[in-house]
Amino acid sequence: QGRSLADRNVHLWKARLPLDLAEGVHVIEVESIDGNGRRLVDQLVLEVRSRRPPRFWRTEPWEN
Repeated sequence: QGRSLADRNVHLWKARLPLDLAEGVHVIEVESIDGNGRRLVDQLVLEVRSRRPPRFWRTEPWEN
C-alpha cells in the first residue's frame, strides 16, 4: 500500500555498518519472515557524510 516494509512492521531495525564505510549514498537490504512464513524484502537508503548535513531533508541524492 505504498508504505515500506519498515513502516508496515512495528519492530525496530538495526544494522551494523563497517567503520570504514565510504562517504556517499548506500542501500541496506532488509529481510524478514512474517507470521505466515512469507519472506519480505525491502531496501533502506542512507547517506554517509563526514560532516553533519543541513537540518532539513535533501532529495538531491535520489533525483535523476
